[in-house]
Amino acid sequence: MSWQDILKRVDIRNAEEYERASLEDRRKLHSRQAKAYNTRLKALQRTHNVTNEESPMYKEMVELQELFRFHIRQRNRIMGGTIQDFYSLELETVRQKQKGMTTPQGNPMLYTELSQEVYEALSDNEKSKYHHGMHKKTDGEEKLFHRRMMSRIRIKSPLPTFASLKHGGKTSHGMITTKEEYENMSKEDKIKYHARMRWRAERDGDEELRKFHHRQYFRLQKNYKSPTYFSLEEQNSKEDVNSENLERMAGTVTTTAPAHAKLFKPAYRTRKKRKDE
Repeated sequence: MSWQDILKRVDIRNAEEYERASLEDRRKLHSRQAKAYNTRLKALQRTHNVTNEESPMYKEMVELQELFRFHIRQRNRIMGGTIQDFYSLELETVRQKQKGMTTPQGNPMLYTELSQEVYEALSDNEKSKYHHGMHKKTDGEEKLFHRRMMSRIRIKSPLPTFASLKHGGKTSHGMITTKEEYENMSKEDKIKYHARMRWRAERDGDEELRKFHHRQYFRLQKNYKSPTYFSLEEQNSKEDVNSENLERMAGTVTTTAPAHAKLFKPAYRTRKKRKDE
């Protein structure tokens, strides 16, 4: 190490010196300490396969991991500039404990299914980490469920999130909406319904049904006065009724035509004869 590097080193030996140091010197201190603890931890993880949580080696791994995370937290706090930072783990008073992504041995953290009550008490960041861990652990429909929950949290969707599939959060794809449910929907929900059904019809190659749902979607989007229908069958049924009513009205005018013939009889003026005729 050159003398220039020695002059650049941050030498903070206690909390008092830490308080007097600049933010940049504090950041460098925590970055250097985090790197040192992480290097030592990785070396132990590579050379020791510890399974006994009561062994001194496991306890050292736990301590190294905790110190590494502490210094990373302080570095991030200084860079963010919103939360107080501390010199040592013992002095840290502002902290929300979160479950890490790896065990002290370096293995992925084994997540267990939470109850809905415990889940509701988590922050969005903690919920996202929970679903990320469960997504790695599960498969099939459960895996897809946790992916949906992560997506809802990431995009801040108004849809609720749940701890597990048994509490809710099933996909809307494939769900069947009844006419009664449609009639009780808000305008926004009807728009979503027709957009979803239009996509299904296009996927299934049903062009007539796709055009129907596109028309309903467009009418709702543009606030047209034209009526919207739940299904193509309902629209055809209403059109048949309207057609019968028109035919009935036309038949009434036809059958009563003789009685009102004089009302429609054209009037002709009689031409007066000239005197020379």
